[in-house]
Amino acid sequence: MSLLNPDLVVLGGGVGAGAADQLLPRIRQIVRACAQPVSARRVRIVRSRLGSDAGLLGVAHEVFQRCGNGAGPEEERRREG
Repeated sequence: MSLLNPDLVVLGGGVGAGAADQLLPRIRQIVRACAQPVSARRVRIVRSRLGSDAGLLGVAHEVFQRCGNGAGPEEERRREG
């Protein structure tokens, strides 16, 4: 926490979907106790709104970014080269 000094930490996947409500208070308490005071005050620790679908949605986004324009592999290679 103190090394990277993030503004936001998002709990996703199985943790975010299932156990975040039980874990978040304890995680926040540990961060306040162990992180540098400036980092501990600044960071927000939240549960992902996407829950366990985050990985799936990320893959779908990547597929549409690469292939969603209707171009096949040959067209993509032509654009890159």
